[in-house]
Amino acid sequence: MPGNTSLADIYLTEYIRVFEHYYARDMHNRFASKNEDTGRAWGEPVTDESWCRPYFDPSNQLYRERLLYR
Repeated sequence: MPGNTSLADIYLTEYIRVFEHYYARDMHNRFASKNEDTGRAWGEPVTDESWCRPYFDPSNQLYRERLLYR
């Protein structure tokens, strides 16, 4: 049964766009509520090496992903 794949592509693209938008807003809100006392702003670069620690902690999922994708 042939369908309108062009329309399906448009709906899927729009769904992904809206999902990514609200996901980014949620991440911003979580960051803001967690880091009120640190003084770091959303999107401000991290100048120390704290961001990479989870990638070298064997109990963290990011560690296993790093090994999987190297």
